[in-house]
Amino acid sequence: MAWLQITLELDPAPAEALSEALLEAGADSVSLESTSNDPATLEPGDRMRVMALAASAVDPGALVAAAAAIAGISPPAFG
Repeated sequence: MAWLQITLELDPAPAEALSEALLEAGADSVSLESTSNDPATLEPGDRMRVMALAASAVDPGALVAAAAAIAGISPPAFG
């Protein structure tokens, strides 16, 4: 099976909300990691990387838009 990977960088609070919502919207797997030099710590101003895997037939824009609606946030830009 071919997979589609979607990677977004967001502030921590919306990243947490979007990661849960991506699963609800149909992503098969979601992970979060810090973008800081030391991924074990999250400093003020650091962002989070959200990585989602979905079937290759999934429309990534529709998946992210649906997840953003579930999370109650504006859809993040990606491309």
